[in-house]
Amino acid sequence: MSILTSNASGSGVTLASQSSQDEATIFQAFFQPYRSPGGSATMWKGFLHALWLDTFGNIREDTDSDKALVYDRDTIIRFKR
Repeated sequence: MSILTSNASGSGVTLASQSSQDEATIFQAFFQPYRSPGGSATMWKGFLHALWLDTFGNIREDTDSDKALVYDRDTIIRFKR
């Protein structure tokens, strides 16, 4: 099994808010290895997820990519057990 197909790296989640009763932004970074052009080295690509925590405690994505939390347009993320 190749290291390029079986490894990834993640980080902790950061919550950024201006008050304890307001909306907040949740940030998570993660990294994946990939082969450089020509295949001579393994490099890492980084990604950053940003989600919102609304005033009701729902985690929401920026569904319409307008970089703003809009309750009637941004989807609530649901987790399954």
